[in-house]
This record gives sequence, C-alpha cells and structure tokens, in this order.
Amino acid sequence: MAEQPIPRAPDRSRRKRHRSTPLAQTPGAYLNRVELLTLVPLSMSSIDNLEKGGVFPSRFRLEPTTRVAWKRREIEKWLAKRACKRVHHAPEKLTRSDRCDHFPTPDDLSRVS
Repeated sequence: MAEQPIPRAPDRSRRKRHRSTPLAQTPGAYLNRVELLTLVPLSMSSIDNLEKGGVFPSRFRLEPTTRVAWKRREIEKWLAKRACKRVHHAPEKLTRSDRCDHFPTPDDLSRVS
C-alpha cells in the first residue's frame, strides 16, 4: 500500500485580507462609556453638559450600533489641560517649566479673536 501525503494546513499568506487598510491607531485608542468614567472624575450627566457646552471632547457613534466612544488621546489632553489650571505654587514661585504654555486658556483664545 502506497503512503498517502500528510494533509497540510492551508497557506494563509495567499488568503484575502478582510481589511483593505491597516488600523489607523493602536488598540485601546478609544474609550467606551465605562472606561471613560474610570478616567474622568465626573458623572455622565456632567460630561454630557460639558460636551454640549463645547468644553469636553465630543463622542462619536460606532456604526452600525448605537454605542459611542471617545478618543483616548483627546480625553488625556483634556485631563492634562484641566490639571494644568490647578494652582500648586504661589504665582511668584512659578518657573517656566511649571507653567502650562502649551495649553491655551479661554482668556488666551478671546485675545486672539
């Protein structure tokens, strides 16, 4: 009796890819509602009000579902901006590295326009 060839797994390198373009950002780049509430020390209703006022980063819908997400990068930037507004030192003791020059304040934005 002749030996039969051992069956091999299909060659996956020739298989068509389902995604035509690579992911733009790394996994974890987006926050769902539960993850957002663990990072931001506010209630969801406060976040909704700040978002409507244009103060908080806006959410986007995850199609085709009704779920929403926020960009982690925007939330972290908002938290850093908010933390930067806190005063930890007396104004005369602030050094250049202590100031938050890279985040414009609302006063700075009103001066530009």
